[in-house]
Amino acid sequence: MRSTVQMAASFCQIKNINAQSFFLSALTINRMLASLVFKKTKGTGFASNKALKTTPFGRSDAFTRGGFAIMPHANAPLSLMLAYTWIVMKIREIVEETLKDTGSGKSADICAKSILCNLIKDNEPFQAIELKSLDHLMLMMKESDFPHVYGEGGVFYFSAYYFHDERYPVGRNYFMQESDLLRIAKLHGCFKSNGLDLPIIPPNQLGKKIVQDSFEARIREFRDRQSQETEMFKGLFEGRSQSTTVEKSMFLNSPGCLVCGDNDFRMMSSTLSAAKGFMVGFNLCENHMEIAKSENSLLEYLAKLFKQPIPFQFVPLETKEHFELVLSWLPKELGCKVEKTDNSTMTLVRPSGLKGIFRLDSPGNYAYMIFGPNGKEVARIDSADHHNVNYGPDHLHVDLTKKKGPIESSFTTGSPLIDTKKILELIELKEAEFES
Repeated sequence: MRSTVQMAASFCQIKNINAQSFFLSALTINRMLASLVFKKTKGTGFASNKALKTTPFGRSDAFTRGGFAIMPHANAPLSLMLAYTWIVMKIREIVEETLKDTGSGKSADICAKSILCNLIKDNEPFQAIELKSLDHLMLMMKESDFPHVYGEGGVFYFSAYYFHDERYPVGRNYFMQESDLLRIAKLHGCFKSNGLDLPIIPPNQLGKKIVQDSFEARIREFRDRQSQETEMFKGLFEGRSQSTTVEKSMFLNSPGCLVCGDNDFRMMSSTLSAAKGFMVGFNLCENHMEIAKSENSLLEYLAKLFKQPIPFQFVPLETKEHFELVLSWLPKELGCKVEKTDNSTMTLVRPSGLKGIFRLDSPGNYAYMIFGPNGKEVARIDSADHHNVNYGPDHLHVDLTKKKGPIESSFTTGSPLIDTKKILELIELKEAEFES
C-alpha cells in the first residue's frame, strides 16, 4: 500500500495554438525562474532526490489535435533537457529576454545554465556566451563574480564571469570582443564611468583568477549527480517515448518542492501532445500538489503561481467531450470499426476479429481491454492502483491467458489520443500470437 497521495490526472485541450506560442512558452518559464530567484526560494538548483525511486508521481496531461509538434522551447532551474535542439544563439536570446524582464544578471545566468548544463564539455573549464549589446553586458557585469578584461593576440574580451559552485562545475563568461584600440579605450572608460573599473588580465593569470584547477573532477562529479537525480524522470520519459506520442522532455530539477523546497515531494509530470508530444516534469510537495489540482494544468498552475502569462489557453475537457474526440479519431487510427458505445465505453473491432473495449471514465480511471476472437480477454492496460510498478498506477497486463501473467508499467496517460502507439502495439502483438 502507498502511504502518499497521488494527484489525479486531468486533460485539457489547448486552444489558439501557433508557432509563436511554443517560443513564448520558453519566455514564460524564464520569467517564472526569475521570480524564483527574487523570492529567494529553494527551487533554483539541483537536488539529491533520495526518495525519487519510491515516490509516486502525479501527472496532468493536455493535448491538441493541431498540426504543430511540441519542441523543447522551454527551460527552468538548471533543467535536464532530453533530445534538445538548442544552439548558442538561443542561449543568448534567453539571456537577453531575462535581462529585459528582470534587469538581473544573476537571473539571466541561472536561466542560461538551464540550457548550458547540457552543453558542458569535459575539456573546457568555462562556457563562453558572446553578447551583442553593451547594455546587456553592463547588466551582466554588475552582478558577476569577476568582471574583467582579458587580452590575447590583439583581441580584448570585456567579460562578466560567473564562478562555478558546488552545484555547477564550470564558470560562465558573458563577453564582447574588440580589437580596435580606440574602441577598446572607449569601452573601458564607459564601464569605469558606470562604476566598473575592470582589471586587465594577461593570459598567464586567467586560469588562477577563474579557479581553473580540478575542473575535470568537478565535471565528473556533476555528471554522476545529474544522472542520479534525473534517473526516475528519464525512466518515465523513455517509457513514454516508446508508448505514446511523447518525443521530447524536460525536467525542472529542484532541491525538494519546486515552489517551497520541502524535501517531502512527489515527481509530477505534464504532457502536451499534438502530432508529437512533449513532457515536462518537476517536484511538488503534498501541499502544493493539492493546490495545483484546482488549475487546468500543472503548467497553468506554475504560470499563475509566479504571476506570469500562460503560454497556452487551456480548456478543461469533460469526460463526454474527451470520449467524443476519441470516438471520432481512434477507430481510423487502429483500423477498427465501431461495434457499440455505452456512456464512456466504446467497443472497436479489428478485421482480425480482435476487439478493443475502451473505458474512459476519467483520465485517472480508465482501461484499454483487448479480447481475442474467442471472446476471452487477452491483455489490458488500466489505471487501478493495486500493483507495485515503478511508474504506476497505470500498468499493463501483457498476457491475461495466464493466471500470474507479467504486470509492468504501461507509461500511458489515460487518453487514447496520446496512447495510440502502445494500444496499436499491443493489438498487433496479440494478432501475431493468434496467427502463429
